[in-house]
Amino acid sequence: QASPALGARAFAPIRLRQAAHAMGRSHTGFQKVAVAGAVAGGQDEALPWRVLVVCCMCDMVHFYSVCSLFSYGGIMCADLGWAADRNTAGFVAGFLQSANTFGRLPTSTLWGRFATRYGFKMVVRVTLASLVLGGIAFGLSRSLWVAMVARFVFLGMGNGWVVIIGPISAHVAGDARQTEVMGIIMACGGFTQLMGPALGGWLYNMVPVFPAAAPSMSGAALGVAALLACEAWMPCDKPE
Repeated sequence: QASPALGARAFAPIRLRQAAHAMGRSHTGFQKVAVAGAVAGGQDEALPWRVLVVCCMCDMVHFYSVCSLFSYGGIMCADLGWAADRNTAGFVAGFLQSANTFGRLPTSTLWGRFATRYGFKMVVRVTLASLVLGGIAFGLSRSLWVAMVARFVFLGMGNGWVVIIGPISAHVAGDARQTEVMGIIMACGGFTQLMGPALGGWLYNMVPVFPAAAPSMSGAALGVAALLACEAWMPCDKPE
C-alpha cells in the first residue's frame, strides 16, 4: 500500500481536492492546468520515480506488443502456412501487424471515459493484464484467425495506455513538468521500438511448434513485471 508521502508526490489526491474546492470545482481525476501545476511543486522538486518507472514499463510493454512482430511476421505467416510462400507472406503479415491498431479504434473513447470514472491506476491494471493475455494467446496461436483475434481484442481493444499517456504525465508531476515526464516515458518506448524487433527476431522459432511463443512470452513477462510494479508503487487515484 502506497505511503502518504508517495501519494502526495505522485497524484496528490487530497491536495488536488482542496485546491479544486477552493476554485469551486470537484475532483474528477483530471484537474485543470492551474490546479495540477499549483500542487505539483516547482521544477527543482524530484519526480516521483516509482510511479514514473511504472509508466515507463507500461509504455515499453505497449510498444513491444506492437513492434516485436515486425522482424518475423512475414516469415511466421509462411512457416505456419498462412501464406502460400514468402513472396506473398507480407500481405498476410500486414493484417497481423495492423489488427491491434484497428482494435483501438472502437474503444479509445470508452477508455477515456473509463479513466475519468475509475482512475488511471485501473486503466493501467486492465491494460497490462490484457497485454499479458494477448501475448500468451498470440504466442500459442497456430491459426491465422486466432492470432488476428488475439491481437485485435487483447492488444488493441484492451489497450487503454495510448489514451491516458498525456493526462497521466501531467497527473504525475503537474502540468509544468508534463513534457519532461512524457519525454522520459517516450524515450523508454523508443528504446523498446529499437530493441523489440531485434529480440523478437532472435527468439523466433525457438519452439518450432509455436514459433512466436518465445518472443511473445518475453513481452508477457515484461507485462507481469509492470503489473506487479503498478500494484506496489502506483497510488490509487479513483475519483470521488
